[in-house]
Amino acid sequence: MMLPTLATFEIKCNDREREALLKFKEDIGDVKGVLSSWESDQDCCKWREIRCDNETNHVTALDFRGLITGKISSSLQQHLNHLDLIETVFPIDRPRFEGIISSSLLELQHLNYLDLGNIDLHVTKFPEFIGHLSRLKYLDLSGNDIEGAIPHQLGNLSELQHLHLSGSYSTNLDWLYTLHSLEYLDLSSVNLSQVTNWLQALTKVLSLRELHLRSCDLPEILSSSHPTMNFSSLAILDLSSNSLSPHSIYSWMFNLSGSISYVDLSSNSLQGSIPDAFRNMASLSYLSMNMASLSYLSLSNNQIEGGIPRFFGNLSLETLNLAGNKLDGEFPHFPEVMKNLSERRLKHLGISENRLNGSLPDSITMFSSLIELKLSGNKINGLLPEHFGNLFNLNVLDLSNNQLCGTLPKSIGRLSKLEILNLASNHLEGIISEVNLFNLSMLRELDLSFNSFQFKISSGFVPPFQLESILLANCKQGPQFPEWLRTQHNFSYIDLSGAEISDTIPAWFWDLSSTTLVLLNFSYNQIYGVLPDLTSKFSGRPSVLDLSSNNLEGTLPPLPPSIFTLNLFENRFSGSLESLCNSGALFSLDISDNLLSGKFPDCFQHKGSIFIILNLANNNLSGSIFPVGPECRLESLNLRNNSFGGEFPQSFRSCRDLQVIDLGENKLSGSIPAWIGGNWPSLVILSLRSNELYGEVPSSICHMKQLQILDLSLNKINGTIPKCFNNLTAMAQERSLITTITLSYPSFLFGRGFHVESAFIMWKRVESEYKNILGLVKFIDLSSNHLTGGIPNEITSLVGLFGLNLSTNFINGFIPPQIGGLHLLNFLDLSRNNLSGGIPISFSQLTHLGVLDLSYNNLSGRIPSSTQLQTFNVSVYTGNSGLCGKPVTDTCPGDEVITRTPEKTGDHDEEDTFITSGFYISLGLGFVFGFLGICGSLLLNKSWRHKIFKVDSVHHWLY
Repeated sequence: MMLPTLATFEIKCNDREREALLKFKEDIGDVKGVLSSWESDQDCCKWREIRCDNETNHVTALDFRGLITGKISSSLQQHLNHLDLIETVFPIDRPRFEGIISSSLLELQHLNYLDLGNIDLHVTKFPEFIGHLSRLKYLDLSGNDIEGAIPHQLGNLSELQHLHLSGSYSTNLDWLYTLHSLEYLDLSSVNLSQVTNWLQALTKVLSLRELHLRSCDLPEILSSSHPTMNFSSLAILDLSSNSLSPHSIYSWMFNLSGSISYVDLSSNSLQGSIPDAFRNMASLSYLSMNMASLSYLSLSNNQIEGGIPRFFGNLSLETLNLAGNKLDGEFPHFPEVMKNLSERRLKHLGISENRLNGSLPDSITMFSSLIELKLSGNKINGLLPEHFGNLFNLNVLDLSNNQLCGTLPKSIGRLSKLEILNLASNHLEGIISEVNLFNLSMLRELDLSFNSFQFKISSGFVPPFQLESILLANCKQGPQFPEWLRTQHNFSYIDLSGAEISDTIPAWFWDLSSTTLVLLNFSYNQIYGVLPDLTSKFSGRPSVLDLSSNNLEGTLPPLPPSIFTLNLFENRFSGSLESLCNSGALFSLDISDNLLSGKFPDCFQHKGSIFIILNLANNNLSGSIFPVGPECRLESLNLRNNSFGGEFPQSFRSCRDLQVIDLGENKLSGSIPAWIGGNWPSLVILSLRSNELYGEVPSSICHMKQLQILDLSLNKINGTIPKCFNNLTAMAQERSLITTITLSYPSFLFGRGFHVESAFIMWKRVESEYKNILGLVKFIDLSSNHLTGGIPNEITSLVGLFGLNLSTNFINGFIPPQIGGLHLLNFLDLSRNNLSGGIPISFSQLTHLGVLDLSYNNLSGRIPSSTQLQTFNVSVYTGNSGLCGKPVTDTCPGDEVITRTPEKTGDHDEEDTFITSGFYISLGLGFVFGFLGICGSLLLNKSWRHKIFKVDSVHHWLY
């Protein structure tokens, strides 16, 4: 719809309408002054957001679309033919309004255009009065936070042609029936989950040409409720991101008229194969799920299985997007399906994130019209085709996250139009030299990470490109810092982690991209030296700095306020934490395993509420742990192996999102507060080992349903083991759905940043770090405390436990008979307690047991017969004088060997006649009297006994 334009002659708005607009400005709460040009002594028709009728001077349009302004670089405009910035996060300063949409707009009786979209407006009720602006033809309130139901009064807008709303909800759409002129309807992100007749309501809008219902939580359509299709004018249909099943879509969509040209069904729950019925939709040009005339087909992010239909090869496709499904089969069959397309005009091919396997055939290079080839996230293997250079129109090549092997074909270096090359996470190898890069003059993004490439580029080589993204993790660049980077001045992202660099970071590097740099990752090298002042070395945009696992030293450098993720762990930084006070919103900070010392600076009282991930483990920090405010956002706190003292910080009760807390190996004192269970409901790891804590184990710990690791060892905790441990739900589940414990935090670069957690556990008497399988580990360690009482039977319900250590306490009573139910146990240590009774028969069920220690208790009776229990060293049973049976030497009563003399027959009788029962009796009596005669006097004469045998307590074992 065209907006009215200003005439060349003087236009002056109506006074009453100007006053209405000033009232609107007052009520909408213009916090940032974006409407500062609206003054009472000025002509409102000259205000930027206002349009007036050229003849009547009445206000006809209120348009806020231009409040976010900027320009596209002229260099980009030369090549730009399509720009999609959807779901992109920009650190821009949007307008902000905190008031209401004033009903004063009712004075604008000639208003036909109202666009208040995307102005960050927050109102608690949808403005019903808008339904009385009867001349409206264009209405856009999308991209705001408008609560409440969409009012039925909108049905009064009979002249409305364009309607765009979002973020509200509706329980029925019957008000659409009267919008006879409506051509464009976008209700994306409006909750329509209660509108069971949504399809019937929409079919009554006969004039509709464009319909967008993305992310509306649309309910399934019952087969009995399919209406007669009256979408005679509908050309564009978007039902993406609704979790609709094939039944709810296909059953009516294939009856649409021939006018439909664009369909987006991505991110639903489509399953099975792609229906052949799509070929009958003759005018379809975009399917973000056609046919003879189809030019754009997208069925991305569904659950479509099987192969690719052969009829696709008869289509006139320019774009085919099947990414994010479950398509399988060998890739070599694909070109056979698509063989006719290479002779036509296929330009964009995306089948990423599926299950395709096999190798890339040479015939793929016949698709000479291809501009984009995206096959990432499959299981494609084998070598890269040698003639990739034939795809001379290629702008984007993404084959990342496959199983490709071999070397990089030299012909790729001839792709002069290539802008993005992504081969990350394959098994590629070989030398990268000038030959591979000499003609890539348009290259902007290069990602060869996680292969086995080795860069050998001469110091004098000047690449023909200027990269914006340099991602070369695990590609060997060293030992010297790569000199070719000196020619790159526009990069925002650089990752040279694991590049075998053993050098300093040259001074010239920090000046290359100081205005654009947002990601720098040089981790896992052997870089040494002292960092400069980094305050001005990054752009003003939110940034990530990762220099972990190097040999850097000196004090922590001053940081720019834009850094939100900082990883400097495993270096040799020393000094205090003072320089962190000037940093901005640090969401994730890991400076563990350094030589830092001193106390927390005062600024941490504020910053403690900003951190989401904080790891300062293995330093020399001391003093009290910093307090946090009521807005604590911490999810992971690791301060282990420092010298922090004082009592458990009470302010941490406000950290309700905590999932991991490790304060082990410090000097904390006092008792474990009773509030931890109720205030940390999401806690997965709790480690307070090796402190000076005392008091009882609070029963509130049992409220931690997600807890998988509980380590309170090496303290002075007394009392009994809580009987409510059976409420630790995560430990009572045998299977874990995840192998790692991964936390996320806001990332302005990637939407979300991710942190993979690790934990140190005393396992098999060795402290080990667990990370990649930490999600599978379920462990309780209460050892080396002052616990008393028995082992509660309830603990045997924790069938997911891999390890249980209750050693070195004062625990008494019996081992629970049902302990064999913990059949996943790999580690069990009950040593050095006061346990009595026998070893339960159920022990024979512990078939995964790798470490067992029952030593130094008062156990007695037979060791249960089990291949597992008999294989342990006898030392695991030491100190239990009453135990018998293998592997201990003491036999159990009834286990004496009774020797029976077999009956002899035939010629063997004479050989055995000497060995009779009388012989055994005589031999036994002779031994007894002989022993007493020779040794008796020695045993009864104390002085002789001491001199000859050097023992003074023979009577203990003689009698």
